[in-house]
Amino acid sequence: MRPASRKALARWPFALGLLAFAASAQPSPDESWSTLPSAADAGVVAPVPTAPPLPPPTTPPAPGARPGAGKADETWFEFPGAPTVAPSVAPPSAPPTSPPSARLPDGPALTLPPVMAAPSAPRTVLVKPRPPDKPNRISVFGAPTLGQWKRGESVIFGFPTVEVRAYVGLLDWLDAGLTFQSMYGFMNDLRAVVKAAFVNGPGVSLGASLEGGVNFFVTRAARETNGPRWITGRRNFALSPALTATYQGSSPRSGRAFLTLRYLLAFDTEPFAKDPLAGVPSSLVLGHNFSATIGAEIPVTETTSFVFAFGLEVHGRSEDSPAMPTAHLGFTTSL
Repeated sequence: MRPASRKALARWPFALGLLAFAASAQPSPDESWSTLPSAADAGVVAPVPTAPPLPPPTTPPAPGARPGAGKADETWFEFPGAPTVAPSVAPPSAPPTSPPSARLPDGPALTLPPVMAAPSAPRTVLVKPRPPDKPNRISVFGAPTLGQWKRGESVIFGFPTVEVRAYVGLLDWLDAGLTFQSMYGFMNDLRAVVKAAFVNGPGVSLGASLEGGVNFFVTRAARETNGPRWITGRRNFALSPALTATYQGSSPRSGRAFLTLRYLLAFDTEPFAKDPLAGVPSSLVLGHNFSATIGAEIPVTETTSFVFAFGLEVHGRSEDSPAMPTAHLGFTTSL
């Protein structure tokens, strides 16, 4: 062999070693393009991949051996586009149920409707019945009497007098009492009264009374002109019988309407002569007066009644007024 050929053969082992070293240092080819998109890219939560197993240790190739000899290349079994099976993923668990009053992320607080309690059985309430009204039998101006040892009083105001009466029942059909009348201080009349009931029924009642008393005048008769004597027809003493009729309904609180016819005999102990030629007057002059009074006692309670009365007086003496109307308003009660 020629010397040049020997030198060339001597370089071959060195060149083959370099090729083997270069082949072992070259990285494996990128095969990611040949696989389908992973589950994470498709929006499916995949489990965290584990580290790949380490390759088994390899022995360095012997000098002069061909690189890759004795190791089978299995990458050609995996062709590009081979489908990969994604691991099964457990479905997400249901979210925990929030309490009734919890607030949702983007909504108002939810509250449950109140639970209505079951209706209870109706409770029975016992109401004491109201006792019936007792009848009002306290009458001073009417015909009915008060009854034995029962009392009755009245106060009335009006024209021309103010009057106060106080009666007591001596018997069931007989009353006795006192009456005080005043013409607002200009005349004061004090009388004793006896009243008897002839018919004392629930409907119509009839009775009679007798009054007698004395009058006190502030002004003497000779100096008086159109005063208390002229208005009332009364004089120093008086005797006055009367008849009274009363009607009352069947109700305990029905009113009692009454009508009183009265005769007033006035005794004048202060006569005087108006004309000097008339002579000396007598020591006693009588006066005859008549009156009619209509009114009602309206019971308010068992013992109290509202009273009103209107009347007309007719006077018989020429020195007095021919007629005079009267009006009174007040109440009757029992103390």
